Parts: sequence; C-alpha cells; structure tokens
Amino acid sequence: MEQKIKQKEEIFIGKTLKKIREKKGVPANTFATVLSISPSTLSKIENDERTLSAELLIKGLSYLNVSFEEFNILLENSHFKARAETKNSLKSLSEYFHVQHLKSIISKAKEDYAIHKEPYFLHIHCMLSGALILDTTKLDYEKAREELKPIKEYLLGVETWFEYEIGLFSNCYYIFSMEEVIQMANDALVKLKHSSLGIRQNELTHNLFLNLARYALANKNYYNEAIHFAEQARKCRGVQPFYTSLVARSIQQIAYYKLGDPLYNQRQLEKLLKGLELLDLDLLYDDIIDFLKNHDMPLEDFKL
Repeated sequence: MEQKIKQKEEIFIGKTLKKIREKKGVPANTFATVLSISPSTLSKIENDERTLSAELLIKGLSYLNVSFEEFNILLENSHFKARAETKNSLKSLSEYFHVQHLKSIISKAKEDYAIHKEPYFLHIHCMLSGALILDTTKLDYEKAREELKPIKEYLLGVETWFEYEIGLFSNCYYIFSMEEVIQMANDALVKLKHSSLGIRQNELTHNLFLNLARYALANKNYYNEAIHFAEQARKCRGVQPFYTSLVARSIQQIAYYKLGDPLYNQRQLEKLLKGLELLDLDLLYDDIIDFLKNHDMPLEDFKL
C-alpha cells in the first residue's frame, strides 16, 4: 500500500502556551482561574488534547503580555513562524525605510513562498518588488504592474474580501485602471461597513482612500474622484496621524484648483505645506510639491 501523503506540520498551540506560562512563572491554577476554566481543562489544552478557542487564546496571551505575532514565532510551526517574521520585518520597514532592507524582505518572501506555497509570501514578494520599481524608476507604473500581475489575478478572483484583501488592494491599487479602482473602492467601502473590524476598519479605510486620492490626482483626469477619496480618508477621525490629514486636504486643494472650483484657497494650501515642512516630513512635502509642478500650478506665487 502506498504511503499516505505527508500531513501538514502539527501546530502545538497548547504546548507553546504552556512553555510561555512556565517561563513567565505563572502557576497553572492561577492561569486556569484567569481563563475561567478548570485546572483539568487547562491541562488538556496545554497537552493539545483539547482545542483552545480564539477568545481564550487572546485572553491568555494578554495576561502573559505576549503579542499574537510573538506567539506565532514561538509556535513550533515553520509556516506561522515565517509569516510572523515577515510581518515584523514589514513593521520595521515602515518605521525606517532602507532599500537594502526592502530587498532582503523581497528575497526572503521569495524563499518562503518556494517552501510553504502560501499566497501571502507571493503577495509580499510581488508587492514589495512593485514598490521597489516605483521607488527606483521615478514611478514606472507599467513595469510595476507587470511585476504585480499575480496579485491582480488573485484580487479579481476573490468573491469575498476581508481585512487581508482590503489591505492588499490598498497597497497595490495602481495595478488597476482608474475605472476599475473606482468600482473596487466602492465595493471595498461597502464590505468594510459590513465587517466587524472595529478600529482596524477605520485604519484600513483611511489608508485605502488616502492612497486612492493620490492615485486619482496623479491621473489628472479624475479630480472629482481625488476630492471624493480624500474626503473619505478624512472621515476616519481618531485613527489617522495628523500629517495624513494635511496630505488629504492638500490633494483636495490641488483638485479644486484644476477644476476652477471656488473652494480652492491658495493661502490654505500654503499653510498645509508649511505644516508638513514644520513636521520634518520631507517625503510627503516633496510629493505635494511634485503634484503642484505636474499640475502646472504657479509655484512662484506660493510663499514657501
């Protein structure tokens, strides 16, 4: 008889939780009380004889002061560990951008995809490769779109979007035409309203629509859409950093100018740019200046 196909790696959630508990010096009886379960039930969970609900896992990790990402790394499962390490690398990249670090994440994602065949690693590889192309080629969208084809095929084939798909779209919006973006953005907004992501929902919505506002403004013929997307981003109050609100309002002012709208106020745009400058946000400031130049706005009239 042929051997059975090798099963996926076992995931020892209970045993990993027990190791953390013991390392933290928390007695089993105390931990059982925290989770509102009996010591015998905890014993079965920690020996992986009984499954642990997501609610209890989150409650337990919170008590032990361990993040979910840290827990994934500690799990004796190479797939989860690789994914958690990638997330931590992305977080460090967002805090301090360096091209060499970006290239190392791209390389590791490619290796992880070859090992685990998990779409997540393919997406990270494609998404960051596209970002690298845009960063090093002065916004060569066509070249980046070619690199990101697997992501486009994935998003177009998914019927129900969740947090992962919305985040993916938010980072790779430029692989779609503006017509596709407008339709997909409206669909994403509806799906977000019916989700239960809480504060994460506001954060996702804000990031998505701020990126789309920039994309619409860059397309030059979609000024009304740029205004609309920027307004959607600004509605997510309480989650966006102050400076991203400055960017959204700047985009709106540039669009007003191009449309000949009476809402355009040059002095207000100058103040918004001054705000970005005072905050030492050179990249965002330079981006807005580039928008002014690309839209033939009279820079010599600005008091900057």
